Amino acid sequence: MTASLLHGWNPDLDIPTAITKVSRDLRDPCLVLIAVLDSTTEVSSLPSLAPFLEQRARWHATVDGDVVVALATLITCLDHPELFAGFDEIWLCDAMPTAGKPAHLGITSDRPLDSEPSPDLARWMRTASCMAGLGDGDGLNFATFDPALAAAWRPD
Repeated sequence: MTASLLHGWNPDLDIPTAITKVSRDLRDPCLVLIAVLDSTTEVSSLPSLAPFLEQRARWHATVDGDVVVALATLITCLDHPELFAGFDEIWLCDAMPTAGKPAHLGITSDRPLDSEPSPDLARWMRTASCMAGLGDGDGLNFATFDPALAAAWRPD
């Protein structure tokens, strides 16, 4: 891990592809904070996500309107395009996040991360135990403290 936040955009990736590239390399336990689905925040109130998880008896928790799942659950969800159709945002966490993602720190790909992100993003990520964030839609934005993850998500 590095002290500075590494970030970028890859025009050829989306969240399912990015997670597939690194899933074997992620430390266990890895929790995933789902902050945006199909441009919708407050994902805990979506009629699609919580019922989907409950029908499959998958553990999940709510943090400030966001939904937290285990990495294995996220991987299962990625096979269902009605959940991750684009303009989604997830955060990979080393521990249970202490706070949901503030709305002004969005990284879906309609907000380019080609310039330096707000210092508030790195502060929130550290506070919430997030090692990486992914936002897709038109390509993939990523922000991480892990050089190996950044390398995996950078364009070839």
